[in-house]
Amino acid sequence: MPGTERSSERIRVAFSPDIFSVQEYGGISRYFTELIPRVASVDGFEVSVHMGFSHNRYGLQEMRSQFASFRYVRSPFGRSMRYLVALLNEFWFQNCISMSSGHIDAIHMTYFPTRMPTTHALLTTTVYDMIPERFPGRVTRTLLPARKRACIDRCSRIIAISESTKTDVVEFYGVDPLLVDVTRLANSLHAEPGGNPVGRPYVLFVGGRGGYKNFARLVAVWAEMRAIREEFLLICFGYNRFTESEQHMISAVGLGHTIVWMGGSDVLLASLYAHAQALVYPSLYEGFGLPVLEAMHYGCPVVCSNSSSLPEVVGDTAVTVDTADSGALANGMAAAIGDPILRARLVLAGRAREATFTWDRTAVETVESYRRLLS
Repeated sequence: MPGTERSSERIRVAFSPDIFSVQEYGGISRYFTELIPRVASVDGFEVSVHMGFSHNRYGLQEMRSQFASFRYVRSPFGRSMRYLVALLNEFWFQNCISMSSGHIDAIHMTYFPTRMPTTHALLTTTVYDMIPERFPGRVTRTLLPARKRACIDRCSRIIAISESTKTDVVEFYGVDPLLVDVTRLANSLHAEPGGNPVGRPYVLFVGGRGGYKNFARLVAVWAEMRAIREEFLLICFGYNRFTESEQHMISAVGLGHTIVWMGGSDVLLASLYAHAQALVYPSLYEGFGLPVLEAMHYGCPVVCSNSSSLPEVVGDTAVTVDTADSGALANGMAAAIGDPILRARLVLAGRAREATFTWDRTAVETVESYRRLLS
């Protein structure tokens, strides 16, 4: 892998099964399926992944012959079963590392388990965001903060996916900033886009819509942008269909025919990015913000928040505004949609910016963190 030092001593890294136990799809498990094979390709590194059960669909079938021994559960199971599967995998992982005593140097915790492993190996974990800590009461993740704290307290080094998240780790958990390494993410969406799947001009919103995602403000702003609504739809891709309360909110301002939910494959999402007038990403807080990278990859201008990690990701290649301010959000959207010179600049600059975020770079930075952990 370019830029990686060669090492004569073998470094043995095990990855815990935690995120693969509970996540069928999602950015975190995709991150690890990109990272693990790249770390394994570095001279001097030996990688193991110990899994009992998983229904994750990001590359585990391909990875298992090289790194893991596990049964791949295809049938979906409910949330209560996921936690049972997670517990079984934790016991399986503990058994595997106990049998490998003295043969594992470092363990990378892929998420925050109910029970930390007992081991002499040094531990690290990746922290993705501080949403439960930043928005207590607005995000329902029952025991996550306690499990996160237990994991962070046990780890000798921490990996954060942005400088913003590193700052939050230091603030909320009192971690020495010298013990937190930043390894930024990259875009994994590379499907070949098709034609316009909507059939008319539209603005795109991608991902979850609750609380800090600021979707309610976007709906209110969209209701005031009458001239734009006459020409464009607002397409909301992913997560779940609109809830009953969301449907009521949309219909209450007379937008039932101009705000449309869509879900589907990577090809559909790639097509939506490729033909959108702009991605509007009004989230008040992100640990990283992968959709903005995805949009830039497909030449889609971005309007996003000027807070948390998003300025790190987009630099000066997006329209960044205070998305807590309805007027600023409306002005940013109007500029990205209506100014052809600005749009052309954002398309070119965004593509160039996105190309600097690579999984190879993520792996190089992660390997450097492992070496600091073991030095």
